[in-house]
Amino acid sequence: MFFFVKIAFMTEMLEKIRKYWTRRAESYSDLTRSELSGDAHTRWNAVLTENIRKNESLSGRKYTEALDVGTGPGFFAILLAKQGLNVTGLDYTEEMLVKAGLNSKNAGVSVNLQRGNACSMDYPDESFDLLVTRNLTWDLESPEDAYKEWYRVLKKGGVLLNFDAAWYKYLFDEDTKHTYHRAHDDARDHDLPDLNDYDESPVMEEISKNLPLSSNERPEIDLELMKKAGFKAEVDREIWKTVWDEAEQVNFAYAPMFMLTGRKE
Repeated sequence: MFFFVKIAFMTEMLEKIRKYWTRRAESYSDLTRSELSGDAHTRWNAVLTENIRKNESLSGRKYTEALDVGTGPGFFAILLAKQGLNVTGLDYTEEMLVKAGLNSKNAGVSVNLQRGNACSMDYPDESFDLLVTRNLTWDLESPEDAYKEWYRVLKKGGVLLNFDAAWYKYLFDEDTKHTYHRAHDDARDHDLPDLNDYDESPVMEEISKNLPLSSNERPEIDLELMKKAGFKAEVDREIWKTVWDEAEQVNFAYAPMFMLTGRKE
């Protein structure tokens, strides 16, 4: 009985997440277009290129097949396609895939866009050389299953590059909560937009209270789950200094972005 209750809860949670991101698709796509046309494109492209080349060297081969999990409006997928990789973009939210299709077309690249669940994918074993994801893992109802799936679909010598942050730790930790609330004042004091002020914030807070990674120490729990899945895992806790602009660094000081690297050796 417990198993079926758990499955029902996860299905209900996934539907809530899908509906949330459906409503956010337009504004999130606006952000992606801004990143593609601005300095963010250069910063992120440099980080991806450096890490791809590094891991190609370690594997002894050139990567050709890439999977962008939780592609959203297609930012990573477009960057990788511009580098000449064959890119598949996976997302559970239909409207995000619509936006990704429009954005990739406008960028002049071709991306294979597919709807699917990051925690349970239909791809055969060892399908991809490279798997990338940004701001997704925190939003998963079963991150342990996701890491196992990501390991499964990677070829030997392949690599996972996972960029994320402990976005909702402030719901469970008083010090982080204080830093989160102070970010509103810091943005105003620096004459920067308040990136934490948006209409749907209370909705995602309620969802995140029931997501497993929100209350865990990150990236420590991720490293544990990655190693359990089979990855040789490491973390760069300072990547936020490279990929974020001033507005992001001020607004998101409560949740600095990290980069998790997982190699399938």
